[in-house]
Amino acid sequence: MAEFVIKIGDQLGDNPTRYRDGDILCAFNNRQIRRTHAQHICHVKKAGFTVDGLRPNGSLAEKMRQRTRQFRCERISQYQFRRVEQATSKEIVRVNLAMEQKIANLIAGDYGVFGSPGREVWYAGRTCHDNDALTLVWNDIETHSEHREVDYRLFPLGTKDTYDCFAVAVDDFSDADSKAFVASLYDEASLQPVKPLLNKQERFVAWRDLPGMSAGTQAAIIDPKISVDIREAVEFITASIVQTKTAQVG
Repeated sequence: MAEFVIKIGDQLGDNPTRYRDGDILCAFNNRQIRRTHAQHICHVKKAGFTVDGLRPNGSLAEKMRQRTRQFRCERISQYQFRRVEQATSKEIVRVNLAMEQKIANLIAGDYGVFGSPGREVWYAGRTCHDNDALTLVWNDIETHSEHREVDYRLFPLGTKDTYDCFAVAVDDFSDADSKAFVASLYDEASLQPVKPLLNKQERFVAWRDLPGMSAGTQAAIIDPKISVDIREAVEFITASIVQTKTAQVG
């Protein structure tokens, strides 16, 4: 499942940078939804501290890093640490004469330093949050906690979001589509070096015309004092509800 967050009502003014009624403000696919919840559950601040002031080994915070980060770094002496590429287990030993300061900076920035004094462990390099990695993360979450992914199917919108905007559930789409759904519309026919902006958002949903949209539901959606969330009640087909503006649209 995926989701659109839709603008309700026009922003004031005729400037093309203003959002219009029905504009797709956010497009969250299933990968993004499961990543966001996993990040919240496995946040380093939820891991607590050891008596030495470090993050505990084996916590969900560390397990997520083991599944998603490129390198595991292990301190092995006063000035040395071992960097292990997690995908290949390839190791390299590096020297850092400012090791104490480096680790102090990591701790101060709350980047996640695990282990014990003199044997600190931290994670670095690229981060991979593809679906394969996230499946391993969620396996760890379900094995070592009471959380179940089935309970985290919806993107965690804030209360204000459901008052000011309207979210709908749709079938899943790719990361490339996610970016395209929130792209702006430019005058591609223009000969200017920088193409003029025609509309803040190129794609929109005529939400009033959605199947099952009663007059009462429409009124509630427009009312800024009422929170409306139908994501668990109905799922729409993406291709059937997304429309594209043309260069003539003002």
